[in-house]
This record gives sequence, C-alpha cells and structure tokens, in this order.
Amino acid sequence: MKKIPYVTEEDVSRWEATIEKSLPILIQSIELGNTQSGRRYYQLYKEYRSQACMYYVRNDISKARDALLNSAKSFAILLDKYKQGEDVKPGFISYTDYQAMFFALICGDISLAKRIANNFEKDESFVTEHDFFEEVAEAIRYAILGQKEVAVSHSLNAVDIGFENLNNFAKLLSEVVGNKSVSVDLLEECLKEFDKSVRVDSVGIPEASIFLDGLGVMGLSVLLNANEVTLEIDDQRLDIELIQISQ
Repeated sequence: MKKIPYVTEEDVSRWEATIEKSLPILIQSIELGNTQSGRRYYQLYKEYRSQACMYYVRNDISKARDALLNSAKSFAILLDKYKQGEDVKPGFISYTDYQAMFFALICGDISLAKRIANNFEKDESFVTEHDFFEEVAEAIRYAILGQKEVAVSHSLNAVDIGFENLNNFAKLLSEVVGNKSVSVDLLEECLKEFDKSVRVDSVGIPEASIFLDGLGVMGLSVLLNANEVTLEIDDQRLDIELIQISQ
C-alpha cells in the first residue's frame, strides 16, 4: 500500500465497502434503462473515480487505470446522451468535470479524450461554480482538439481569474498548452496547493490519494509536446506509472 498523507488503511477499506455496494446497483439501474435523467451515469463516473483511487493506493496501477478509463467513459456517455437530446439534466454536467478529459489522457485513450472534448463545448445549461473552472475546461478542450491559440487564451484567462489552491495549477496548464515542458518547480508548488486543499476539505476521501490534476497536465503534455513521462518529485500521490503512453 502506498504511503499517502491523510489516508489510512481504514479509509481505503471503507471506500472499498462503499464501492462494492454501490457499483452493481448503478450498473444494473442503467442496464434496466433507469438512468434518472443522467444521474446514474454521473454517479458511475464518480464511483469509478473512487475505485481508481482505491486501487491506486493499493498500488494496483493496472486496475487503477482501468477504473479511471471507465470513469471517463461514463462521463463521455453522459455527454453523448445530452448532445443527442436524450433525457439528461444539464445539472449533472459541471465545468469542474474537466478532469474526465484528463482521465482519458492519463489512460492513453486519445480518441476518448477528443470525444469528450468535442461534446464538452460551452453550454449555458452546464453548472458553473466559478468562471475559473469554465476557462480551465475550455483550455483543456481546445488543447486536445488542436486549437492552440484558443487554448492558450482560455488558460491565461484562468490564470487571471484565479481560484484558491489552484492558482499554480492554472499557471502550469497555461505553460503546457503553450507547448512548454512541465516545470518541476511549478508542479511542486501545485502539490503544495493540493496538500493544503486536502487538509481543509478532503482528509480520508478517495480524491486525496492522487494528484489527478498534476497527472492530467502531464498526460496533456505528452499529447501536445510528445514529451517523455519523467518526474523528479518523490511524492506517491504523483506516480507517473499511472500514465499510459498512447501507441
């Protein structure tokens, strides 16, 4: 088991019990056509993310990656159905869900990342907690779709707007979409912000175990800049083994 700050073996066992109970219910509900206007797909997206964190902490990287890919696929289906005019409440789609694109990149599934990016275009019906997240989502989306200038513009907007404990992440994202390599110094500052955020809001929960934004930006850098995945930071929340290079 990885040594993760603010996460204990008891926490991981609790996650596992919850996941083992909820995943079959969600899958069966969807198979029976009861998606609750998209709610079940959104719940599945989050539950697979939690499962990925659980496997990650237990150092089963292959299963963690599979779960992360299932999470991205669940969100992709939710977006597909919304765009096709099916009964999906846009309230289940938020700009904070930009991480779904990161998940696909981390898993090396570029076609899935582009599928999500194509359907994640700006929509007034989506939930907007803060303008910062809308700009981040747009920056990632346009970067994946190969529209560098637009991506850079949105990333700079995110830097200007700012958000607590994500300011250095915005700077790192801006550098990567501008075709710069991942800055180790800036990534370390991002980890400090992540650590602070976890201490305030996320002690003992799955999302505390992996710095998904950091790994996601590295996955984006691989796509845009054809960089090799290397890292000089010794922090088990940032295990680059999780990143799958697309062939």
